[in-house]
Amino acid sequence: MIEALLAKLTQRYAPVSGNGEVARPVPPVRPSPSPRLMPITEQYAEPVPMAGRSQPVVPEPPVGARAGVLDAMRRHFVLALLPVVLAVGGAVAFGLTRPPTYFAETRLWVGGFDLNQPGALTGYAAASSALAGAYSRAVSSAPVQRRTVARLRRREPDAIGSVSATPVAQSPVFKIMATGQSEAAAVATANAATGALRDYVATLNESSGDGGARLFSRFREASRELYQRRADTREAASLFRIDASEPNRRALISARSDEDAGRLRVETVREQYQAHERTASAGTAQIVVLNRASSATTDRRSFLQRLILAALAGGLVAGAALATLRANRRRRAR
Repeated sequence: MIEALLAKLTQRYAPVSGNGEVARPVPPVRPSPSPRLMPITEQYAEPVPMAGRSQPVVPEPPVGARAGVLDAMRRHFVLALLPVVLAVGGAVAFGLTRPPTYFAETRLWVGGFDLNQPGALTGYAAASSALAGAYSRAVSSAPVQRRTVARLRRREPDAIGSVSATPVAQSPVFKIMATGQSEAAAVATANAATGALRDYVATLNESSGDGGARLFSRFREASRELYQRRADTREAASLFRIDASEPNRRALISARSDEDAGRLRVETVREQYQAHERTASAGTAQIVVLNRASSATTDRRSFLQRLILAALAGGLVAGAALATLRANRRRRAR
């Protein structure tokens, strides 16, 4: 009954077309769902049945694509690890069989100054630090090297190549370092260089004392010559008083000029001698041994660590290259 009523109402109120026919209702068009863009990892991923919780699957790149380094190392782990093992093993074997180098060290202090002199404290720090630097450089000089060779009783090139020195910054202390193929050789070389440097400084101080003696002799000679010039001047003056002739006047002028030159020479030598005595009274620089070399250290541990790090880095690079080449070759063969 209700269905017949609905049919009549539909025919009565249905829209009419141009030719008088009743237009049939057009069903609504539903939009079709657009295809979802899938990432490349989902396009090439193959469903792998796994028990329990699902885990991500590493997709295979498309044929012809180059493999990444990490992906290649993960797929060919043994091939990537083999160069690392070989390189580290070779480095350890070489480091343990290599003869080590031994290092010995002595510490010295520059002193011997008279601090009771006026102004000695003001320049003590700068002077002692400068002397420490100068003495550390003197270790490599020819006189000190010859003395070191004489103390060691061995060839000169070996001693020159195994001794060095460096000052401690802002202090009167400096260090002498020696190397050797054994602990005894390194210790002996360090102590021999220390003794050679002390002998060299003592020789310099002695030559400084001889300089004072030479200045004193020069002063006596200049003083004796001045007294002679004064006598010549008195004689020329007496002759000029007796006969005021032109030759006697010229002789008096020449005698007085010689006397003035002799007086200047005496004053110059006197000032040099006094300055030398003031310097000598302040004290000559001396080298005091703070720590004498009694043992030596070796570079085996540090050298082995550097060698292992270099081998590890080189092995990783070689393993990554081999794994990448292997992965790309297998992919091209597909």
